[in-house]
Amino acid sequence: MIRKTVYVPNTIPSCAGLLCRPQSAWRSSPLWPSASLYCCSFFDHGGHFSEIRVRPLGFEAPTVHSQGPYIIEDPFFLERVKDRLLQWQAEFGFIEGPVIVESYYIPELSIGIEDLPRHFNKFLKDPASFSKDEQFNYPEIIRDWTTDGNFVLWLGRDYYLNKDGEVI
Repeated sequence: MIRKTVYVPNTIPSCAGLLCRPQSAWRSSPLWPSASLYCCSFFDHGGHFSEIRVRPLGFEAPTVHSQGPYIIEDPFFLERVKDRLLQWQAEFGFIEGPVIVESYYIPELSIGIEDLPRHFNKFLKDPASFSKDEQFNYPEIIRDWTTDGNFVLWLGRDYYLNKDGEVI
C-alpha cells in the first residue's frame, strides 16, 4: 500500500487526480478526444481502485506549430488548467489529505501507481534471467527502494517518486 497526499472528497470515496495528455497514437481511440483531459482515479475506503473519471479540459496547450509539440509550460495554459481543476475539485468537495491506496494500473490510459518499477518485479519473478552483477546488487537496491517508501507513478510513462511524491 502506498501513502500519498491526494485530494480526498468529503462525500465520496478517496480520489487522486492526474492531469494527462492523449498521446498521438491514442487519438484514434474514443477514450481520447483531441482535447487535454483530466483523469481522476477513485478508491474505496479500503484503498482499492474503484473507478476513473475523465473530463476534457475544454482547451489545449499552445503549440509550436500546427502539428505540435505542445507547450505545456506556458503560464497562461497552466493558469487555465489550475482554474479548471479547482472548479472540478470544488464540485466534489475535495480537501487535501493523506490517503492510503493499493497499487493499480489502467493500461488503456497508462495511468496508475505501483510499488516497484517493472524491472524490479521482473527480477523478483525470474532472477536467473538477469546478469550475475544484477543478481548480486538488485536485492539490496529493491530493499532500499521499499524501505525508503519509493513508488512508481504511471502518467503516460513511469515516474519514480519518493514517499513525499517528489520525482527521484
